[in-house]
Amino acid sequence: MQSKTGNSKPRFFFIITNPNHHWENSKPLMVELNNRGFDVRLVSFCEMRRLPNPSNECEKLGFTYYSPFPKIPGTTPASGSATLGAVNSLTRRFLYNFLFYTYLMPFFSAIVRKGDVVFHYNDVAFPGYILVPWFLNQGVFQGMLQEGIRFPLPNATPDIVYGSKGVDILFCWGKDAKLHFEDLVAPNTKVIISGSPRYQAIKNKLKNAQGSALKIGFFTNPIDDQGYCSYAQKFELFEQVIQKIAPVLQKQQITLLLKTHVREKIEPYCEILEKYQIGFEVGNKDIFSLIAEVKGGIIFASSVGLEMLFLGKNIAQVQLPGFGYVFDYVENQVALPIAKETAGIDIVQYLLRESNAINDTYLSRHLSPEIDSVSIICNTLINREV
Repeated sequence: MQSKTGNSKPRFFFIITNPNHHWENSKPLMVELNNRGFDVRLVSFCEMRRLPNPSNECEKLGFTYYSPFPKIPGTTPASGSATLGAVNSLTRRFLYNFLFYTYLMPFFSAIVRKGDVVFHYNDVAFPGYILVPWFLNQGVFQGMLQEGIRFPLPNATPDIVYGSKGVDILFCWGKDAKLHFEDLVAPNTKVIISGSPRYQAIKNKLKNAQGSALKIGFFTNPIDDQGYCSYAQKFELFEQVIQKIAPVLQKQQITLLLKTHVREKIEPYCEILEKYQIGFEVGNKDIFSLIAEVKGGIIFASSVGLEMLFLGKNIAQVQLPGFGYVFDYVENQVALPIAKETAGIDIVQYLLRESNAINDTYLSRHLSPEIDSVSIICNTLINREV
């Protein structure tokens, strides 16, 4: 296939900053494009985020691999906010601009040519918020896949609205996300429902996993970074819920599975669980395997809720003071609301009960599990107009 620029057929560059969901979505797309005869390459900024790169697996698959920045010695995934300040801080912006103009711009100028395709997952975090407008000015075609459930964040400003930076095609999971994005994307951006290759890959693998009758999960995420509360308040919310359910877990000898986000410090959570003498396990496997182990789980504000429903699990959601229940789980009655007055026994019983069949319409609106995500994304990128 020849592009309108006269170059040979395009090369595909996948830019990731997370070795879990970004890589898990990229891998089936890269394999499919490679099978169709295209040159496919991975650019990983995972180590800059203090996360491991999927370099070994990438090399085994035979893909060209770039890691522009090495891991900073002595740092952890949870140390970034403490060292660089808030998402939109002057310190952070100055450093990122310096890195882009002195290093990343020459780096990408050397490897990406007009007529190639660049694929993103985030256009408001570094380096996406600089790369997307820059590639747009260079005439490079860009796609982006929704990386998580979308809802307005308290700390969002006009310059950090996810999906608004001007990629050519924004692939979203479902109908509700399409409505969300169409209100905020740039004029040149086309929004297409594609589902998620990551969800498609596990559709049959763990769908019927029953989980232990005596294990429930608590799946946390950095709601403090999202602007819903302070760092200390997040752990206060966690402790309030643990205080409710501790007597029930102890009496019934129920194990709690704790799964924290990679950007969080796990020690404060463990200290709270130890304080209430709860038997618990720390989840170190991939998220879908952990979900498969439990009967149900508690969440703050996360895509994990959809993933649990997708695998037929019960969910309960913590009310965030001043913001209520983030996203539409409680609104659509697919999650038990946990308010101050909710009894611990009610939470545990709800999570342990046999899961009711979730309305397929709900999952279809958000995940589109019935469509072939890999084919839709690959066909759209290959047949684009440049």
